[in-house]
Amino acid sequence: MSTGLRNCSFLCLFKLCSWSWTCLFLNGGDKSKMASEVVIRRAQQSDYNDVVYGIGDVFNGRDYLKTKYLELLEDPDVLPFVAEMGDEIVGFYCGQLVDNRRTLVKRAGRVKEGYRGKGIFFMLNNTIEFEAAKEGTVMVGAMACKKDNAERVSNGFAERKGFRLNIHLKVYSIKFERSKVPTVDPSTYQNVHEMTLTEVEELFNDEVTWNRLLHHERICVHYVPLRRVKENIRHVINHRTKAFMSFGPSDVNDAGAPLDRKVQNATMLSTIHFFKTNLGLGFNSDFYGADLQDLESHLQMHFRHISEAEDATISWVVNIDVNLDSKVRERLKQSLSAYGIQLTQNPNVQEEYIFERRFSPPRASDERGTLNTHLP
Repeated sequence: MSTGLRNCSFLCLFKLCSWSWTCLFLNGGDKSKMASEVVIRRAQQSDYNDVVYGIGDVFNGRDYLKTKYLELLEDPDVLPFVAEMGDEIVGFYCGQLVDNRRTLVKRAGRVKEGYRGKGIFFMLNNTIEFEAAKEGTVMVGAMACKKDNAERVSNGFAERKGFRLNIHLKVYSIKFERSKVPTVDPSTYQNVHEMTLTEVEELFNDEVTWNRLLHHERICVHYVPLRRVKENIRHVINHRTKAFMSFGPSDVNDAGAPLDRKVQNATMLSTIHFFKTNLGLGFNSDFYGADLQDLESHLQMHFRHISEAEDATISWVVNIDVNLDSKVRERLKQSLSAYGIQLTQNPNVQEEYIFERRFSPPRASDERGTLNTHLP
């Protein structure tokens, strides 16, 4: 059996009836040494401290699990699992079912330092997929990753696993003190307003407008791609997420904007999503439209919500479709500069990739181990 581990061998056992993995690690292949057993089980609320603080922050201070852990566990569309060795939790990973349970998106994966490279993440991943397969509805698997990982995925892995690149974003990460942000003049963004639940529902019912504004045919909330399925509406408008739409370029005032402000007349959409992090308030902005002609107004609306936050420090991420980035980069810099934020002072510009593939559960045997599904 191929393990992919150096100076270590392991035996993986999988109980199909309880969706639980057991893995025995034998140090250096010496069977005389006591084996450590890894058990994969459903995450519980009582695991919070062990997962959040025991494993620790894995997103450079911007980890959202500290805030969202309990929310994820309470969501019936989330499949959360932990990996245990003895009494110690050493890994966590969850799958989120979206698109009316037709798409599986994996999130918040992590393995504790000192236990990485031992197949634990692999077991967590397969457990999620086995559990998702039990639903009988999942057709698509999706995953988001940064550029370095995406390049690895693209080099052979994508072809073997059937992944294809669906969304490619330029990611601008900005950290600043909220008190230094000047007051936003509301008269400068009169062509944009926060969408109501009714308007979001109308957008999801309007295929023509949806496809015109979202050329990927998906709207992303915290890198979770959402199709035009009514069950996804709750992810677009909630206590953490707001959506905005506008009617005409940023220099259009109320008098010049279309009198009939219906969803089908919208020229641009945007969303904000916020959560507590170790760096302060995590604040994500995403923008949608043919050419982002109303970008300045949307940015100012987002700034208004930032200025109303209670947190002293803001960790803001602005996501721009890579195909539009070169066209709007200077406009973005100018808009931020008006609020004292210079992009050139922060070199943290990254890229985010979202891949999708046709979903298929793991096979009974895999290149990194053998699953025994005939245990007594």
